[in-house]
Amino acid sequence: PNHPSLPDISHTKGTKYLSLDKNGNFKQLRIYDYSGRPVIDIDYGAHIGLSKQPALHVHTWKGGRDSGVRLFSKRDYKKYGKYLKGLIKNEWIK
Repeated sequence: PNHPSLPDISHTKGTKYLSLDKNGNFKQLRIYDYSGRPVIDIDYGAHIGLSKQPALHVHTWKGGRDSGVRLFSKRDYKKYGKYLKGLIKNEWIK
C-alpha cells in the first residue's frame, strides 16, 4: 500500500525512514535498498487479514511493489530491533 507519510523512493540510497504519530508513538519504519526502492515496511496498526486489533506487521517489497504481509516475529526483532529500540512494546512481538 502507498503510505503518504514516507517517500516511495529514497534519493539517499540504503536509508531508513521512521514515522511516528502525533503523540510520538511508533507508526512505521521503511527500509530502502541501494537503488532507493523500499524493501521492507514495519508497521503498527490493524491490517485486514492479519488482525482486527492493532498489531506490528511487516510488508515486504519487490520491484517497488508490496509483495506480502505477515505478523512481526522474534526473528524480525533480532534483525530490525536495533532501529526500533524504545519505540515498540514487547507485547507487540509474536
